[in-house]
Amino acid sequence: MSRSFSIRPVRAEDIEILIALYVACFREPPWLEVFAPEEVRADFDAILSWPEAIFLVAVDDLGAVIGAGIGFGVCRKADVCRLLPDASMRQSFYVAELFVDPSSRTRGVCRSLTAGLIDRAAAAGFLALSVRTSVDQLAIRHLFVGTLGYREVATEEVLSRKLVDGRIVDVPDTRVVMAGEIRSGS
Repeated sequence: MSRSFSIRPVRAEDIEILIALYVACFREPPWLEVFAPEEVRADFDAILSWPEAIFLVAVDDLGAVIGAGIGFGVCRKADVCRLLPDASMRQSFYVAELFVDPSSRTRGVCRSLTAGLIDRAAAAGFLALSVRTSVDQLAIRHLFVGTLGYREVATEEVLSRKLVDGRIVDVPDTRVVMAGEIRSGS
């Protein structure tokens, strides 16, 4: 099994594998969410058109894309922006997506993607960071709160399209928003 990886900006040739990886990753627990590939492609295309967007991929030593991290100005996500407690947080860099191939998890890929996003966001002039996830997504909560020192600032109740017993249904979910100042060397 390949053990090393590197982080780099996304390339056009990465998009198809990233769409498939995104759909597969978010179909797993705790998400169990269902996304159509064309919906993901439209989202990725929109994000790539935003000047402040940062879209990174993790590539293993064999050249395979094994994960991605995506972020942009938080107020592009109005539902998250309105939950932030103050004006400085509403100017934050929003970590929108982090997803890693299951066979590459627990190797530091997500942590490295996050560090890459934070470093580039700081270099672009962002002073704060925000991220939203499910309360059931303990790994991301631990990374941002336990390891990086961000704090939970809000929760919200949402409905998510999930695959339950072979059917797609809307399921209530609690999301938590974490935020704080960007720290160099994160």
